[in-house]
Amino acid sequence: MKKLMLCFSLLMLCLGACKKDKPTQSLETRILGKWSWVRFQDYHEPANANTDEDINPMTAGSFIEFLNQPDNNLVYGPNGGVNPNTYSWTKIDDNSFTMSIYPGITQKILISTNTDLVFYSEQIDNGVKHIIKHTLTKSP
Repeated sequence: MKKLMLCFSLLMLCLGACKKDKPTQSLETRILGKWSWVRFQDYHEPANANTDEDINPMTAGSFIEFLNQPDNNLVYGPNGGVNPNTYSWTKIDDNSFTMSIYPGITQKILISTNTDLVFYSEQIDNGVKHIIKHTLTKSP
């Protein structure tokens, strides 16, 4: 009887440990739509007080809208959304993309939920790490 209980316990443990990983949502599912622009950070490591900026909060009405049209348009509306510009975005994989406003620089998703999106880019400028980070919340 003890052996049967032990076998049953081991079987239950194995079945519980073999959960399927939840598949990553596609990039389009994660970013498409209109997002309120909450914060913009442009900084260096180590910090540079002459060029680093942290705009928090962004001007009310600022937004980024990712569209899935033939050209994958990106409507970019800083400054309260006044006179927004249209750029394009290109998928690299389900966690990264490029935007024509920052040519050739990969944007990587840091946080992605139904209501929050944070993406950033890193590059080396004259031997110094340069980071640009966008923090957004889903527009109603």
